[in-house]
Amino acid sequence: MNQIKTEIASRFLVKDLNFGLTKRQKIVLASIIITFGFMIVSQTVNVVFRRYYYIIALGILSYLFTLWSLWEGMTKLKAAVLLILPTIYCVSLTSFYYLFTLENIRWLTRLPMAVFFGLSFYTLLLTQNVFNVASNRAIPLYRAAISVSFVYTILTLFLMFSVILSMNMAFYWNGVVVLLATLPIFIQLLWTVRIEDLDNQTVIYSIIMSVVAGESALALSFWNSAPVFKALLLVLIIYAQMGLILDYMRERLTRESAIWYLVIAGTIFSAVSLISFMI
Repeated sequence: MNQIKTEIASRFLVKDLNFGLTKRQKIVLASIIITFGFMIVSQTVNVVFRRYYYIIALGILSYLFTLWSLWEGMTKLKAAVLLILPTIYCVSLTSFYYLFTLENIRWLTRLPMAVFFGLSFYTLLLTQNVFNVASNRAIPLYRAAISVSFVYTILTLFLMFSVILSMNMAFYWNGVVVLLATLPIFIQLLWTVRIEDLDNQTVIYSIIMSVVAGESALALSFWNSAPVFKALLLVLIIYAQMGLILDYMRERLTRESAIWYLVIAGTIFSAVSLISFMI
């Protein structure tokens, strides 16, 4: 009897929170609101190093509105894991935007950046919604969502690494911060492979990847190059290990795919290293 009452109350609560909107409409509305939040935050000068709490507030809002827009089918585990990427993506992109020190550049790029932010955040919410409602991992839509999530993870890591390495912290702090910052992102990415309980394999592989990322960041701290170049090199290292581990967990790892990841990462790594030495 109590269970029936709880279920009825939950349904009424969902209807109240939806405000008569469909899930697609809620995703659109959430993207618009967060985009306006980005435009408001971008009015402040040098947010990352002085008024960083604005960006933190925007990250909290992005989490809450993402949770609201994807509420149907949401569980406690999904609320803790699935919303990691949208929140960190919002914070990382906003923080990266303030690495441009010239105010004129920010004014010229503010509107195009807001449009890019809104469209990319909307696409990311649609991707996370696939993981939220997917019950069959064999459907093409799920496989496409995995690929899109991989791209967003790479982009988010690059933005985040650029910000972290621009703070001119001691080399050991670079390693620690990167390790801690990447752990939830890797957990979220590997969890989407199975969309089940958070098993030991997912956690262990995520920790290993975070340790490798932290050690790589520590080593690159001694490289006399621009933070953006170091961030790109760090992303290439992570790209290779992420691709290998994802394919292994999806039982799709072959010799050809392993060579592909290593060759692509190694080639671009060498090219970026050469360019950084020439500049």
